[in-house]
Amino acid sequence: MNKKDLPKIALGAWSWGAGSAGGDQVFGNHLFENELKPVFEAAMKSGLNLWDTVAVYREGSSERILGNFIKGIDRKDAIISTKFIPQIASDSPDAMQEIATTSGTGSEINCWGVISNHETNEKIGFGDSTLVPVLSIVDPELMTTVPAKYTAYQGFDALFHNTEFMISKGVNIMSEALALSAIEHITKYLPVAVKDGKNLEAREHVAYSSTIAGMTMQLTSTTAQHSMEHAMSAYHHSLPHG
Repeated sequence: MNKKDLPKIALGAWSWGAGSAGGDQVFGNHLFENELKPVFEAAMKSGLNLWDTVAVYREGSSERILGNFIKGIDRKDAIISTKFIPQIASDSPDAMQEIATTSGTGSEINCWGVISNHETNEKIGFGDSTLVPVLSIVDPELMTTVPAKYTAYQGFDALFHNTEFMISKGVNIMSEALALSAIEHITKYLPVAVKDGKNLEAREHVAYSSTIAGMTMQLTSTTAQHSMEHAMSAYHHSLPHG
């Protein structure tokens, strides 16, 4: 899609639907599908067809409602900016494939990335369902040359990702089980990997913890502390993200 085809305004649908937590806990929204449909129809009629959404508390209410509305129109008439919607993930033969060479971000298994602009002191996260890889290779042998210092930085990034999920309001049965498993593995094996980068067993367990964190991001959102660090390292470029 060409940039000129995008409307100048994106309409946020993050808070659509109350979810099981109740409307007042999801950005204060208490509107439901029948009340939101006229909003969708009026926006589409006015040419505002770029919708920004994410299952903020992993309830999926916003994506479910928006998906129901889009079923009634031609798919190409609506543009979705979202964290993860498997139903509209790319079916292109050039779909994303990734090979992890570090253990920290977990981005090898989800759709998130970051762009840093040192001139403007900005560190901006971005994501789209088409960036979810169809194939992800996580081979600890490719990580044995990472220096000890950066192994520690990246390992703490993975550790804190999983810790964030445990303190997030959106933690659920599946994300809790995955995060706890990852925390257990990384606390045991990260010191070993830092001390001996050639230890494949340690590298494997740290890589597992990082990849699991990337998966769990799709189930439970990171917390405000994550975004705070983005703002800090945008101005202090040598600050380790982990």
